[in-house]
Amino acid sequence: MPRCGVPDIINGTTRMTSGKKNQRHSSTSFHTVSHYTFFPGSPKWPPSKYSLTYGFLPQTPSRAMDPVARAFQTWAANTHFRFARVQDYTTADIKIGFYRGNHGDGSSFDGRGGILAHAFAPQDGRFHYDADETWAVGATPGAIDLETVALHEIGHLLGLGHSSVEGAIMFARIPPGSTKGLHSDDIQGIRALYKICSYNGSYWQMRRVSVWMTSLDPKFPYTGIQLMQGKEGVKTLTYIMHVWPRVEWKTPPIILLKWNTDGSSMGQPGKSGIGGVLRDYGGHIKCLFSCPTGELSSNQVELKAMIKALQISKDLIASSHGNHAFIFETDSTNILAWINGSSEIPWRDKHLIMEALNLIAQLPHILFLHSNREANSLTDNFAKLELVDNIYVESGSGYFGFLMCFFLRRYRKSPSVRLL
Repeated sequence: MPRCGVPDIINGTTRMTSGKKNQRHSSTSFHTVSHYTFFPGSPKWPPSKYSLTYGFLPQTPSRAMDPVARAFQTWAANTHFRFARVQDYTTADIKIGFYRGNHGDGSSFDGRGGILAHAFAPQDGRFHYDADETWAVGATPGAIDLETVALHEIGHLLGLGHSSVEGAIMFARIPPGSTKGLHSDDIQGIRALYKICSYNGSYWQMRRVSVWMTSLDPKFPYTGIQLMQGKEGVKTLTYIMHVWPRVEWKTPPIILLKWNTDGSSMGQPGKSGIGGVLRDYGGHIKCLFSCPTGELSSNQVELKAMIKALQISKDLIASSHGNHAFIFETDSTNILAWINGSSEIPWRDKHLIMEALNLIAQLPHILFLHSNREANSLTDNFAKLELVDNIYVESGSGYFGFLMCFFLRRYRKSPSVRLL
């Protein structure tokens, strides 16, 4: 079977092979481990190089460029890296080209059917395809998929060695006529190498938060990668709590807490997310959430956002043994009409309305108001972020001694944390 030309955690290059012709590349020829591996010494890119450029050797077939670009996009969507193509091959961090036989890098190609490609460990940046192979875009009988091989070799460029998990993209072999994508083992390997804590979300989403916060406040001090890392993540969200009150917002009366909720849907139904922020009369954020919610219509996702906030309110009252009063603001006139009973409820949304009404009945002091879209822009943006399953500030000791819960592994055992 064709395989990568990078030896299995033996030296600084990696190769993918096809295994049709060279039996020396049999499955017994490499060191097997239980999962992902790294190069000796675990080389990796420094934080200053988390935005990498790539370029193609002149005369690279044009049909290979889009599959490689898609492979970079896939890695970017699942890591803290960003990749941008540059026209000047000589200045690129990652240099991609097609070569034959002995091409001067100390790792010769062997013609069709053996070594497919190879790449070098960080921070070398060289990625070479064997020009003698039969290449294709997609699953083509008897040919090798360009994008699948690119995904594998980019993994090496980022610091991953070969994996013994056959479903992983970093497995050393691939049969002709097949395609593969990233596997959880590949993502776990990158997280381990770059010491990134995992949480209920994906890395590109945290990067979007960093970009968005910088647009609100140019002095925002943390990057997307810092948002993913333990204590810095908590510090960042604490900082966000001081930044967000600057957004235009009408304060509630002194004795009330005010929810703003919103939902965002890309279709009817379509990919959706919800967001909500709870603040006091001083504009201090007491609780916030941002969640992906699957395929929902615009009305359904608005209802989901309100239900989430109602559930949290109920828990806050129970945990603090208080009798807090809440204002709920939404920019959805439909939701308000259904809750007030002034409009007929669509049958497809009735179960959500009934769930909301049941929660409302359990909250002793609650008022619903309409807000214009501009006043609700904070939660609208937060809904579009679909950040993580739960970002939640919970009631703790004292009067509203709220704690930020970022759902990083290290904080899950804290008695102050409740998972909704």
